[in-house]
Amino acid sequence: VRLAWIAKGLGDDDAFARHIDEGVAAGEPQACTFQLWFTSDGPDLSSTQGYVDYYDRVIACDPGEGFHHVADSISNLVEEIGRGNEAAVVAVDSLRLLGVFDRHPQLAPLVEGV
Repeated sequence: VRLAWIAKGLGDDDAFARHIDEGVAAGEPQACTFQLWFTSDGPDLSSTQGYVDYYDRVIACDPGEGFHHVADSISNLVEEIGRGNEAAVVAVDSLRLLGVFDRHPQLAPLVEGV
């Protein structure tokens, strides 16, 4: 990943992408996350389905850090529900319908009782 950032700093986008791809192939979680954000069109966070796809990809990249990142996001939704935010209720219900908590059962306790 360090070589990728050096290449990026030098303006060599092709070398940046190549080094990220090599990191992903070597199983580097950080490289996978960088690939998600910097060498593709990036995640589509304009819809709930986009968030679901993003959550799945982040957790697949780095089950540890990715899980914590997604858990923080879902915890924020739960906090908003506690404040009476109806849109957050719809978002959590949509995450349920789209199978997030089935695919990632470790996230389910975050929304128990909500």
